[in-house]
Amino acid sequence: DFARSKKGTPQRSAAPKDSSHPELYQRLSAWRGYMAEADGVAAFTIAPNRALLEVAEVLPTSTKSLLRVTGFGKKRVAAHGEVILAIVDQYLAEKELPSDQLQFATGRQPRQPRKPREDTKQVSLDLFRAGKSVAEIAAERNFAESTIFGHLAHWVGEGELAATQLIEPATLEAVSAYLRQQPDQPLSDAFKHFDGRYNYGELRVARKYLELETEEE
Repeated sequence: DFARSKKGTPQRSAAPKDSSHPELYQRLSAWRGYMAEADGVAAFTIAPNRALLEVAEVLPTSTKSLLRVTGFGKKRVAAHGEVILAIVDQYLAEKELPSDQLQFATGRQPRQPRKPREDTKQVSLDLFRAGKSVAEIAAERNFAESTIFGHLAHWVGEGELAATQLIEPATLEAVSAYLRQQPDQPLSDAFKHFDGRYNYGELRVARKYLELETEEE
């Protein structure tokens, strides 16, 4: 979402030639540049290069995993962990890659998957339809709640779930009203506009709801 900002393209740090996932590092670097520009601070105060490089190697998909990355303490994870995990999760889904590869952080080689990667969004949908809450699915799958919200928001956009199955009708109405007026703004702007009253998961659901609404018109 931050890539949609009209403020210009933030500076990105080039990934080392031996980086396993240079594209992910570029995405993380672009996000960091956007945040630094928005907050008026130096990029390294958001996250140092070494930390982003390690994220791009370890591929964390949970707060517990992110806390193991050098440079990500509780304060930094609390401030930016949700967005970083969402960026990683989207990259993994696009590339169909396994997560939490620990060799960079611990020297251990990751286990090779014994079966094809499962459709992670479908798994979350199935668990939700089985009666589990977002929090319960996140705990069971060792994902951040924001990641599960992202999975389920996808199905809102596909018409498989109603937005109000995930968020309150009043929340949907309030957020949708803002997003209709600001269709091209990043969700971080909406988050700031509402002073954090609605989390990124709720904002994503509302955006997918509007995208589906637009397609059906």
